Amino acid sequence: MIMSSHEETEDFFEHFQSGVFFEDEEEKEYPLMIFPFPPVPKPRMTQSDRWKVGDKKRKAVKNYHDFRDRFRKTMERNDWIVDANMLIRIKMYIPMAKSWSKKVKKAMEGMPHKQKPDIDNLEKGILDALYEDDSRVWDLHATKYWTNSEGSFTIQNIEE
Repeated sequence: MIMSSHEETEDFFEHFQSGVFFEDEEEKEYPLMIFPFPPVPKPRMTQSDRWKVGDKKRKAVKNYHDFRDRFRKTMERNDWIVDANMLIRIKMYIPMAKSWSKKVKKAMEGMPHKQKPDIDNLEKGILDALYEDDSRVWDLHATKYWTNSEGSFTIQNIEE
């Protein structure tokens, strides 16, 4: 589901506060987990990233750790589990630049996001936050779209 305005996005998340939403009747057995914050790409870690603390951490590393912690708290609070033995579908909604004109924002809403951050770094950030060992994930489908909201992403397990 693609939201067309910020108000519509707020209504959407308020209405589906439980975090479970179905796009159609057939998906009811596969709940959609909604995260009302944008995904953050996994940064390339250096040796010094392991021992730096507080303000000494690189911004990319700090942003990722903040994202990871928020993601895990959301999963825990809602008792959500993502089964690595099933297809994992991730849809990411990347916020548009605030400097873009209203005309451009309207034209780009819901369009595929084809620039940085790369989709592989975004999905790596999500999977590393989700699992200690993400090597067991064998089937993944990820897409990213532009949104005029603050950004969000969804995760859904689909049995094949």
